[in-house]
Amino acid sequence: MRGDRWTSIGDMIIYRRRETTHIGIVTESLVVGGTPSVLISWCGDVPRAYNEEYGYATVNIHNMHTEFEVIKAK
Repeated sequence: MRGDRWTSIGDMIIYRRRETTHIGIVTESLVVGGTPSVLISWCGDVPRAYNEEYGYATVNIHNMHTEFEVIKAK
């Protein structure tokens, strides 16, 4: 069973890096080169490290506790 840090469509993502905070909603799941990824619709500015075409790898969101907060959709 997948835990609360694995993302699903509709989950809110809060990305904190240095002095910046970005908030977005997971809108799509995809597989990029065999790696599960998600596309996120961001409120305001897009994080510098975010790739509009490939999104973020779900394993990075899962493992990077200090940078990503996942709020599950109900």
